[in-house]
Amino acid sequence: MHRWRSIIDSKVEKPLVIAIAGGKGGVGKTVLTAAIGIALAETGHRTVVADADFGGANLHQALGIPSPPATIREFLVRAQPDINRLVLETFMPNLYLLSGAGHAVGLANITFNMKYRFIRHLNRLDADYVLLDIGAGTAFNELDYFLAAPVGVVIITPEPLAIQNGYSFVKLGLFRQLMRRFRAQPEVYEVLKNNLDLQDFHAGPTLRTLTTMIAQLGRQVVETWEEEIAAFRPQIVLNMLETRQDYEEGMALLIAANDILGLRIHHLHHVHYDEGLRLAVKEGRPEMILSRALGAAEDIRYLVQHLFFRKKYLAPAFRATVAPVNGPEAAATENRVICSVHCKLWGNCSVQQGGYPCRIKVIGYVNRSEKERQDESAA
Repeated sequence: MHRWRSIIDSKVEKPLVIAIAGGKGGVGKTVLTAAIGIALAETGHRTVVADADFGGANLHQALGIPSPPATIREFLVRAQPDINRLVLETFMPNLYLLSGAGHAVGLANITFNMKYRFIRHLNRLDADYVLLDIGAGTAFNELDYFLAAPVGVVIITPEPLAIQNGYSFVKLGLFRQLMRRFRAQPEVYEVLKNNLDLQDFHAGPTLRTLTTMIAQLGRQVVETWEEEIAAFRPQIVLNMLETRQDYEEGMALLIAANDILGLRIHHLHHVHYDEGLRLAVKEGRPEMILSRALGAAEDIRYLVQHLFFRKKYLAPAFRATVAPVNGPEAAATENRVICSVHCKLWGNCSVQQGGYPCRIKVIGYVNRSEKERQDESAA
């Protein structure tokens, strides 16, 4: 369950685990994990960044450690029972690394028992915060790591595939959470088991249709169902932002999550594209990742203060370094709005407002049942 929580406000001794995921590779997830870890360590909190991409771990490289002397492999094969003994120091005080297992054969698909042993022991790390860098994709292991964390962050970029795959990750995460939550309620679980196929979730009914089915089981059941959906609040971060149009296209995922899934995700965090950050990682100089006052560094520090410490102040604005929409496109996009599935012209839109092409339309179409699409065509 993804609810707000802050170490500052909490008396619990175990760390706050923050899962950082992405439905698609290449969205900058690992670099952002390292950067957020640095920003948290700057605040004086003991922070561990953990690499859960067991098939292609590279978080250590982003932190300037080319050959980690210890990795999570030693824990997973039970040679080292204390996960804290595998935590490595980094270039920065308060920042530590739990390195992934590199490209070890077999560990990308670890056993059920290994997975949940790893999840349990994350809460035993000697830290205030644990940032969990999850592998890209929507496999069950990635979804389970994400759902096990009190805070989940999904990284996207303003590209069609990244937006659609980010939405798919959110939807699959919600469906898997619902199946886990109602496993002990046979009448609800039977509805889910008979109608959901998490390996081909486009083939099943929409969430709206499922809610109608659940409502037939009684008022109390559907209220619990709706509360569970409302409690699922992944945070969305739009990375590599360059234009205001990029931001509007990224908003498509939030609108899809609200309109189609009924989630209460109200804020799209953003991080500007920053060549300096890219070069810092490329050159193996992690101390330069947040060295500048502006650029991505400002966005990441704001993200940490707002998301993890609940600080309320204005987000960094779109800066002059961000290329504006110019030329013939400017007049056409000046008053543009993002489309919604509730638009009366849905399925018959000649204006294509909301992006080029409209992302929300694509997401909405593929997440409607075949019968719903046929009914709309007939209408």
